[in-house]
Amino acid sequence: DGSGSEDAACVPCNTGGCAAGQYRLTCDGIFSTGDAACAACSTTGCPAGQVREVCDGSGTTDAGCRTCDTECAAGYYVAGSCGNGGVRCERIITECPVGQHRQGAGTTADPVVCVACTSCGAGKYSAEQCDGTTLSDVVQCLDCRTACSEHQYLGAECTGTGTEDRQCLDCTRCQAGNYTIGTCDGTSTVNSVTCAACRTDCGAGNFIQGKCTGAAFSDTTQCASCVESCGAGKYKSASCDGRAHEDTTKCSDCSAACDLGFYVSGSCDG
Repeated sequence: DGSGSEDAACVPCNTGGCAAGQYRLTCDGIFSTGDAACAACSTTGCPAGQVREVCDGSGTTDAGCRTCDTECAAGYYVAGSCGNGGVRCERIITECPVGQHRQGAGTTADPVVCVACTSCGAGKYSAEQCDGTTLSDVVQCLDCRTACSEHQYLGAECTGTGTEDRQCLDCTRCQAGNYTIGTCDGTSTVNSVTCAACRTDCGAGNFIQGKCTGAAFSDTTQCASCVESCGAGKYKSASCDGRAHEDTTKCSDCSAACDLGFYVSGSCDG
């Protein structure tokens, strides 16, 4: 101001950041009455198709208006709108949680969203389930079978979450030498058939008559007596032990004469 005895000194301007919503005024080296101060950024609206730039306190110019983005990189779409926080690029959803499907074209007007797929109830199944990658609800609820063929029973129940119909499982089929206990009509949920062994011994002097094929519901064999007597002039050269399925008695002729020097002892009455 002309009253001093020394030249004016240059003092470094403050270059630190300002608070969000402010910017640092320019310090251009011209005479100044103070340091470069922080000034509030403009917040008034911008013309249609433009958005105000971000003012985070690090800049040295006011937040101006710029043209809104209208294109995004591949895999992203334009979201938001100018005048409402500005447009932004958001990632297009490519996978949803299991049990949901994607819906939408992945554009500003039709963004991709995750939508719950159909839920099937008990007694139903669907050959396809939503794994989160499909673009539509692929679930089609079908009725599970409630009966199987004869000699079968129903497998695990349908809970509505499976991808296969209820299975038909074969009931036990008894082998020869056994008979069947219980029935399997196709409506049961358990294998209700068991097998029991048919008789295998009728005792000495008897044989087993009939055979068990495994299909009958009772022991179809019975005990029958073997030949008791072979008749006069014969004797039993083989008898029944009770385990054969036929009369194994064998009648043989008695000796009618002996060699010289011997005589017939005893009788041969069969």
